[in-house]
Amino acid sequence: MATSSPDLVALIQQLPDADTPGQASKFTGPAPADAERLCRALLEGGAESVRGLIRSLREPGHPEFRDFRAEYLLHCAVLQVGQPGRQAQRALLAETLVAEAANAGLSKPVRRLLLRELHMVGDERVVPALGALLADEDLCQDAASTLVAIRTGAAEELTAALGRARGKCRLVLIESLGAVPSTESAGALSGALGDGDPDIRMAAAWALARLGDASAAEPMLRVAGGASGYERIKVTQACLLLAEHSVAAGRKPVAARIYQHLHDTRTDATEGYVRELAAQALATLK
Repeated sequence: MATSSPDLVALIQQLPDADTPGQASKFTGPAPADAERLCRALLEGGAESVRGLIRSLREPGHPEFRDFRAEYLLHCAVLQVGQPGRQAQRALLAETLVAEAANAGLSKPVRRLLLRELHMVGDERVVPALGALLADEDLCQDAASTLVAIRTGAAEELTAALGRARGKCRLVLIESLGAVPSTESAGALSGALGDGDPDIRMAAAWALARLGDASAAEPMLRVAGGASGYERIKVTQACLLLAEHSVAAGRKPVAARIYQHLHDTRTDATEGYVRELAAQALATLK
């Protein structure tokens, strides 16, 4: 519960001035005791106080931008609520941040800033709200990276969004799924191997390799075999990673199939290193 609404302008003005007064530079932070006092005053004002601070944020270049002190106070509060015994304040701050990140009345740079701050205070309770932002091309990168930082429930939201994603967001989601492997994403990632965009195909191959999905071995080998140049190199690397994961998981026949295929098909002198690596791996497996 909020005890009182602080004077936000007064709180912000107590922070040090920029290192170079009159310019939009960063600045040396306050003493730890002062930071603690200012953040406590902000958080005691509850969600209303935090919303007021957020709505005072302006990105550099905005006509109303003055300095970074409001941004600094918000970041300071994010760090403070990570201390033991402040779970309630952490939850309040996370819920307020994600609600304001979805506020279309704020600028996209400010909303991206809020998503980045959620890296440190977000948990599974804000995951559905983050999932709703994955379709926004300006916000999907930061929303996805925040989900990856939270991890719990991230794969489900990323997979659900992938089916309707296009352009930049589609690539971001596939790359993010590679960072939070989940069996639920295997089907969607396998479908992406047939995408017309080579960047999508490479990202999907890498994500499937991280997942260690045995059923992806044949499709990945086909994509690698039909590719050239950089894509051929990267998808071949993904095949090798899948083989390594298969060995670690006790699926040696899957790994042997990958190594044998690469050994038999990489006959050009420029790919001799792949053939040699595959031969060594096969000898080890036997």
